[in-house]
This record gives sequence, C-alpha cells and structure tokens, in this order.
Amino acid sequence: MKVRISDAAKEFAAHAPVPRIALYDMAAPASDSELAAMKGYAVLLVAAVSQDPDELPPKRLVGVSGNAETPLVLIGGSTVVDDRDPSVTKVLGRYRWYGLYLFPIYLLHDGNDLAIDFAAHRKGFVLGRFSNADMAELHYGHPAVDPPVDVPDHNVVMKLIAREFPGFLSRQ
Repeated sequence: MKVRISDAAKEFAAHAPVPRIALYDMAAPASDSELAAMKGYAVLLVAAVSQDPDELPPKRLVGVSGNAETPLVLIGGSTVVDDRDPSVTKVLGRYRWYGLYLFPIYLLHDGNDLAIDFAAHRKGFVLGRFSNADMAELHYGHPAVDPPVDVPDHNVVMKLIAREFPGFLSRQ
C-alpha cells in the first residue's frame, strides 16, 4: 500500500496539494470452502490520506448498487502521521488512516461501486467501480449473487488477514 500511495503522489504531483485520496486492496477468499467459511465476504484494506487531520478516520465505507447502499463492517483501523516521504507529504498530506473492512463479494458485479465518506468535507468519494469480470477472476464454483446473511467467525477473518495483510496485524 505504501508503494501505491507513493505512486499516487507522483501521478497527482501536478495537482498538489491534493486535499484527500483513498486507495484499497481486496483480499478475497482463496477457494469455495474459504468463501463459505467467510460467509460470502472478502476483506478490504483501505488507506485514506489527507492534508486535513479532521478528514480521518473516514465516517463510512459503502458498496453502492443502484440507489441501494450497503455499509461495510469495519474490522479495525489506525490513524498515523507519516512525514517520512516529503514528496508524498507535499502532494497528498501527512495524515493517514488504514482500515480493514468486511466486503460482501456479491457486490462485484456490473455497475456497483465502492465509496467512502470522509469525516469532514467529502462524501460519496468513489474508490472503485466493479464489473462481472471482477467476480469471474475469483474462479469460484458459483457466483456469489446474494448478500451475506451472517458475519464470519473472527478466527476465520483473522486467518485471511494474517495471510493477505500480515503488515496490518503488526500495526495493531
């Protein structure tokens, strides 16, 4: 994620200072059996960076399907001040928030979005737009088309996080 933040700072350098930005990475269950154990959820790592500390932590993260919003469940997050890379600080800001969320995989279909509401000044900031191709890349035996009805067991979630985002666990 640090590399992606650095790359974003390079991409947006001509527009500096950028008031806020957010990036995400998804860790999907690796198999049909893990998908069942995760009750239809993946885990999202979200990094929000801002010039203004009042923007963080974000108010909420939602999946958007048409006019319907599905609030994502926050697993945990942490706010940091990072001045180590002056080029990132100048362009994107020194205030960062990293969070993990449960993401319902059924949202990975044409026209659905992932959006974040920052704490102070920006609502409905679109982080990603999904397509049926995103679902197909997961190679599950069946497409996840229904919303989850239950949250997965904490130990199952932590096992996925430990495998996919081990650096996040060391921050806690």
